[in-house]
Amino acid sequence: MSSIVCDLDHARVLKRSETGKPNRADVESAFRTIIRWTGDDPERDGLIDTPARVGLAFEEYFAGYGQDPALILQKTFEIVECRHDRGDPQSARGRRHHQGDASLHEHAGRAST
Repeated sequence: MSSIVCDLDHARVLKRSETGKPNRADVESAFRTIIRWTGDDPERDGLIDTPARVGLAFEEYFAGYGQDPALILQKTFEIVECRHDRGDPQSARGRRHHQGDASLHEHAGRAST
């Protein structure tokens, strides 16, 4: 490995250790390594963009770690009255609805914050 590459790699490691979090290039490099580990060539057609796609997918998978759970848990749903609740709750439609017939739940609730 040339001294320039070693210096660049060392600088990248130092920068990463300052923040503690690998950057996007580090993640993509890791996925290229995994592809090589499986015996395939990460530079071949069909795989060339895979490390970037997988990196993006992992950002989406773990996006919740950057969210405030208190804000998410503040969301509530209000109960709304069913049209058929005003009538006979023992009717066939009323019994199906309250036993969980999804086709009858279009009015089940509205999200509120």
